[in-house]
Amino acid sequence: MKFMSIQETMVAFLKYKISARINDGTYKPKIDSFVKYLIVHKNIDERDDISTDLKAITYLDIRESMRFYIWTTRKGNSKEVTSKGNLGIYLTVVNEYFKFLQNNGIANEKLLAWFDLSESNKRSLESIINEVAHDEKLRDKSVMEPLSHDELRMLLRVCNHHINQFTVTKMFDGKKNTIYRSYVSSLICKLIFETGIKYRVIKTIKPEDFCVSTGRITLHKKYKIKLSKQLTYQLTKYLEVRMNVASEKLDEELFVHFYDELDPGVNTYVGVFLRKIGRNDTTGIGKTMIIKMMQNGIPEVIIKELTSYESSVIDDCKKRVQEYKEDYSLINELINNTL
Repeated sequence: MKFMSIQETMVAFLKYKISARINDGTYKPKIDSFVKYLIVHKNIDERDDISTDLKAITYLDIRESMRFYIWTTRKGNSKEVTSKGNLGIYLTVVNEYFKFLQNNGIANEKLLAWFDLSESNKRSLESIINEVAHDEKLRDKSVMEPLSHDELRMLLRVCNHHINQFTVTKMFDGKKNTIYRSYVSSLICKLIFETGIKYRVIKTIKPEDFCVSTGRITLHKKYKIKLSKQLTYQLTKYLEVRMNVASEKLDEELFVHFYDELDPGVNTYVGVFLRKIGRNDTTGIGKTMIIKMMQNGIPEVIIKELTSYESSVIDDCKKRVQEYKEDYSLINELINNTL
């Protein structure tokens, strides 16, 4: 695809990502801010060679664009950036923008490699987030708060991307661990979101607890929870994958890793995966659905038994029911739509 201006790349990216939902509150404000930064501070549109300019963007430009994004939300009408989690979502959007450009003939290989640096690298994405968050005095939203609308939308999009792009063949292209871990972590995050369960409950679920024909999953041998059509389909496909690559583990828990001799556990991988949206806990995901359950009048005693969360978490959710009443009006839409 030939782009004549930086604005054209933005419009094409948004159409690719959100189709008719061009006013989406997650992608549009963030990519719009990034493009404005490129125009104002990098003079991208002053030359005809858009491709060369975009290929020359470095991680330092991304860092400064984050500061620009924070500054514009503080000065304008956009929702103000107040936490590190906001920056994580911003970087996820920018990363996807450059992947889109790569697929359309504008490949910035060095920048895409930077997005994949390990957390221990002093130039990693996480290090840059920490630096900017410290300088801009942003709060650390890793304290197990419920997901914001932006975090929820981005989580489901990132999860669905990794699930829908997964194939068994891709596991054997040299990156099998990373690809499979992201795939399983995505399924776990979606299951926690739709049921509200604590992570430890995931470890108790067996393959036979998921009924393909009814789309229900049995928890604690007692509660049969109806899952969305989308997650039902995705878990059904996962069972096929599991049969192909881990048939000897049929009597073990539903979600397995089978490559690492010293496997640190699925929960470790899920925590790493959640950094894609600037979070590091599954409790915030569970709280999101617990609040929805409370709004729907489900008795507290059932919620506590179903989710296995301690009283302190349940009490915190009770305090937030009114606070999140309007914000969570789209949860059912997000569960049932393909994002």
